[in-house]
Amino acid sequence: MATSELPTYKDVFEREAQDKSDVYFYGNLIYRDGIKAWSYAVDKGTADIWGTVEDKKKSYGVRVSIDLDTHELESYSCTCPKHAKQKGMCAHAIALGYNYLRF
Repeated sequence: MATSELPTYKDVFEREAQDKSDVYFYGNLIYRDGIKAWSYAVDKGTADIWGTVEDKKKSYGVRVSIDLDTHELESYSCTCPKHAKQKGMCAHAIALGYNYLRF
């Protein structure tokens, strides 16, 4: 796949939010104010990002793994109750992913 054919990270996050624009939009709002602590490591073309995201005075542990060669998400998880119940990324995982990508 040529570089110009790679999906943008924005496209990937929107797709993983299962076309729920409200989740994607809310993730961007949380990104601005809710990232309390985060770190990352890059190994063999994969960025592993983990951190604490605050939302409405509650804190959640979040982890996102991104393949830096293909721009695809490898995995994501969050301790929020919505993560286990909904399909696709929760707003907290979107916020943490954007925090890394805009770093």
